Amino acid sequence: MIYQITEAVARASAPEEIYQAALNGLQRAVKADRSAVVLLDSDRVMRFKTWCGLSENYRRFTEAHSPWLSACHS
Repeated sequence: MIYQITEAVARASAPEEIYQAALNGLQRAVKADRSAVVLLDSDRVMRFKTWCGLSENYRRFTEAHSPWLSACHS
């Protein structure tokens, strides 16, 4: 999986391609049918970058909510 993600990073022309490669790799590695790549943006808000098997309702409800405290301080 690490090799495939590294290859995707090297070939990517846009961040979305990397997000999708990470999502695909993680789904295969843990045999998940639902997953997402969620990143902390410049406003320190957790945002979905790509997903599989998650409803729009779920994403809308959970976006910007995180159970983890950010280690990043401005």
